[in-house]
Order: sequence, then structure tokens, then C-alpha cells
Amino acid sequence: MNAVSISLNGFPLKIDTIVDKENVYAPIDQICSYLNCGYEKNDVTKTVNFIKNGHAPENPKDTENNGTIKKENIKVEDSGYQTMLDGLLLFIEPVIYDNTFYINLKYLAQSFEMETSWGCLKNH
Repeated sequence: MNAVSISLNGFPLKIDTIVDKENVYAPIDQICSYLNCGYEKNDVTKTVNFIKNGHAPENPKDTENNGTIKKENIKVEDSGYQTMLDGLLLFIEPVIYDNTFYINLKYLAQSFEMETSWGCLKNH
């Protein structure tokens, strides 16, 4: 995990991130708690469905170090899953790191009509 300063609609987030090939990924559980949305992972259909008005997962118990720990030699794997938003296909492929699903933060935020920024690079 790379220590990257992340903001969502100008609000700083305290979440873990992975930077891979210039893409910033966030753990699904952590970003859903900030987006106030739920998600359902279906292992049969290989989908992760984000639910805008669903029950957000609780914040992880230990959030003190979120977004501050940097690990090197990260190996990100394709998950083989597709993502959906309220049942509609998003075309954002989640990745897996350390048995945790991560999602491209920029594209997920755009799906929720939000703006993200990190470091000196600002994305719309």
C-alpha cells in the first residue's frame, strides 16, 4: 500500500490505497463506508454490485494507520469479477491484493458523480 493523500469531493479520506500502473485503487469495504453505499459480492456470477442506498459496511476497527503504511513489491491480481452499480454493469474490474478486493477509485467515484484527487494529480 502506498501512502497517498486521497480526497473525495474535497473531503480527505483515511483509506489504504494501491497505486498500480498510474491507477489508484481503494479497498471496497473502506471506500463504501465513505460513499455511504453497500455492496454485494456474488461468487457464482463473479460480480460485485455496489448499491447506492444500501447499508454501508462498518469502518474497519483499526483505522489509525489507514492511508499511512507503504508496502513495496506489491503484486496486484485480476479478480475475474465484474462490477455493477444498482444492477447496471460498470466496466470497472476490481483487483485483489492480500486477499482483499480493491476498486479503481477514480472510476468508482465518477460512477457516484463525485470528484477525486490525490497527490498533485487531480482527476475529474
